[in-house]
Amino acid sequence: MKKIVSIILVCVFAAAGFGCAFFESPEERVARYVSLNQSQIREIADSAKDVMEISCFAEGKTMVIQYDYLKDTGADAASISGTLDSVGGTYKKMYDELARFAHDEDVSVILRYNGPDGARIFDYVVDKDYVPGENAGELDFNSVKTVEDYVRSDAFRAMISAQDDEYFAYTADVENGSTVVVFHTLKNAYSAEELANIKADWDASMQETGPEAVNNMKSAVGLVVKDTPITVVYRLVDSEGNVVSEYSGE
Repeated sequence: MKKIVSIILVCVFAAAGFGCAFFESPEERVARYVSLNQSQIREIADSAKDVMEISCFAEGKTMVIQYDYLKDTGADAASISGTLDSVGGTYKKMYDELARFAHDEDVSVILRYNGPDGARIFDYVVDKDYVPGENAGELDFNSVKTVEDYVRSDAFRAMISAQDDEYFAYTADVENGSTVVVFHTLKNAYSAEELANIKADWDASMQETGPEAVNNMKSAVGLVVKDTPITVVYRLVDSEGNVVSEYSGE
């Protein structure tokens, strides 16, 4: 069974410090932009500290946001890229803001992912030629006030459904105001015996990866919706909508 893939933390910068810098080079402006946003990076990094280390630095005309996984989550280039593509509008907006700040369209943003052994998983490059994927969402943080706002947004749903595979469709909703429910819905019908075997495999997988998956989801939602206690439930659902199993990490 496919391993549970952690939610990718989306990092959006606030516009700041557009003061006069006529004598700065584009490289210096990129470095200054990164410096101005370090407090926000530290806040995000602290929220994700149990999952990954997050840092941000300038490399010439490039702003690098680096994600160093602390454990093997099963994340690979394809799964991460698919999730990032699903909210490509957000990253295009990030590039546009950096380009305006640097007064140079040849800047770029790189989202860099490294495994727990330090090996590069891949670089996701957003530059002037970047085109968000079809139906890519964009996170509008100004409209997000509650857990429901975020989890039911098109962008969040796109991130979740980007993990769909030949066996499962992935969706999410909210119960009781602050419980995020992630549904793993089987695409095909199975016999009672087959369903029992799938349940056993799913339960075993969740016992192994569930605690980290729950923490990842709490971190991802908590980055956007502040000061709200969040609980997370994962549910295995058959093709007719019946709940087959549930994992809450408790």
